[in-house]
Amino acid sequence: MVGAENDGEGANLILDVGSGDVARGDVNVDRYVSASIHRGFEINPHEINNFMLADAAHLPFRNDCFDSVVSSHVIEHVNEPMRMLSEMARVSSRFVEVRCPHRLCLERNKAHKNKMCPSWFRKAFAILGLRVVLLDVKVGLFGLPVEITACAKKIHRTVETV
Repeated sequence: MVGAENDGEGANLILDVGSGDVARGDVNVDRYVSASIHRGFEINPHEINNFMLADAAHLPFRNDCFDSVVSSHVIEHVNEPMRMLSEMARVSSRFVEVRCPHRLCLERNKAHKNKMCPSWFRKAFAILGLRVVLLDVKVGLFGLPVEITACAKKIHRTVETV
């Protein structure tokens, strides 16, 4: 299992889920390397730092093995967005950050299965026990919302002994 060597202290490892060819993480995963409806070109996994094939809904890492888990413009494509967010939270020890198109700006794109809005992220983070630290909406022409950046911090609960 990747990440098993990380003891969580001072590692500051970042996982990029759905990295495509613009990898931002210390470890980068994507479900596809070939051209697909989601991406019109192939990516070369040998040119991406620490790349591995993985499904966002079933990440092959142990719990809490990355400091932060990021994903950009992927959650609108997956079959189970809540499952993806849950997996990102599971493998993160501190932060989860997701960027995606705002539901009001989505043109008719067959690859987009989900239409997200800030309230969806607020509710999803609450269900997963995450605390919202940033929920930003980028505005485009004519004041219409274009992109959401949603970032949450993992809440570590301490168990009191009696």
